[in-house]
Amino acid sequence: MSTVGPTRTRSQRVASVGQQPSWWWQLWIRLKEPGVFTRLMLCAAAAMVLFIFSRGWAPPRTFYKGQIPERHVIARTPFTQIDQEKTR
Repeated sequence: MSTVGPTRTRSQRVASVGQQPSWWWQLWIRLKEPGVFTRLMLCAAAAMVLFIFSRGWAPPRTFYKGQIPERHVIARTPFTQIDQEKTR
């Protein structure tokens, strides 16, 4: 035996299918949760501490004091160094 329900129109069938919220709206709802916001702030604080500790704003040093490079260092401007022994 088949049981047939009442006949519904197309607009009634489509109205029963709810539209999900957009991706941005779902993200906003999740970010408003207190636990998520706390974790994001802790991550941001840790990133700032690492940035300050590693001096992330300074350019990288290629040579250190007392280090003798294993290759020739080419200067953009020519310079000369006076030899004090030969000058005497």
